[in-house]
Amino acid sequence: MKSFETDILKLRADELSYTLCMFVKEVKKPNGDIYASDSILYLTLGIQEYLFENGRIDNIFTDAYYEGFTTALHEVVKNFKLPVNELGYFVTRIEEEHLWEAKQLGAHSPQVLLNSLIYFNTKYFMLKTLDDHAKLSFTHIMKHYKKGGTAVPAPKNASSEADDKKTILLRYYPPADRSSYHRSAADRKCYEQHENTDNPMRCPVKLFEFYLSKWYVVFFNNFLGNGKGAISVFTLKY
Repeated sequence: MKSFETDILKLRADELSYTLCMFVKEVKKPNGDIYASDSILYLTLGIQEYLFENGRIDNIFTDAYYEGFTTALHEVVKNFKLPVNELGYFVTRIEEEHLWEAKQLGAHSPQVLLNSLIYFNTKYFMLKTLDDHAKLSFTHIMKHYKKGGTAVPAPKNASSEADDKKTILLRYYPPADRSSYHRSAADRKCYEQHENTDNPMRCPVKLFEFYLSKWYVVFFNNFLGNGKGAISVFTLKY
C-alpha cells in the first residue's frame, strides 16, 4: 500500500488539489471544533504563501488544475456571514496584507491583476454588488493630478510619472441617474483611489494603468486579426 505523501511540495498539481479538497472539508481544531469559514480561507492563504516561498509557482486559487479545490472551498464559504463586533465593525481573520503575501493581489498573472482591480474598486469606489461592477466603464474613471490639495484632470497622453509635489489619483463618477443628470461633474458624487507612492507595486493607480496597457494590446490585436474589436477582459494575457 502506497504511503500518503505529507510534504505538499512533492505533490503533483492534481494530488495537491485533491489533498486541499479533503483539507477544507475535514479540517478541525485540536479540540474537535469546526473552524469558521474565514479561518479555513485564512489557512489556505497560508498554504499558498508557503508554496510560493518554496519555489512552487502554482496558484491554487486561479489555476485550472485546482478547480476541484476552489469548488470545495466555495462550498465552505458561500453561506458565511461575517460577525459584527459591539462597535458595528465586521470581524475577520483575513486582512489585506494576507492577500498580498499570498500573491492574490498584484500583477502576478492576468487573473490576479483583474481580481486586484475588482478588490480596489470594491474598497474605494464602493462597488458592492455584481450589478455595480457590471455597470463600470472606462468612461466613468478619470485620472487626476493632485497638488496643494486640489485635484485637476490629467491631460491626454500625460506621463504617468508624477513629480515630487504632485500625486496621481483615479476618480470614479458613478453613472448619472435622473436626479443627477443635469449636475456638472464638479457637483456629482465621486470616489477616489490614490497613488501609493511608498510602494508602487501595491499602487492601485499603477495596477490600473498596467491593466489598461495590456487590455489595449489585446483589444487592437484582436481588432486587426479578425475585424472584431469586442473581447472579454478574461482573455487578457501577458
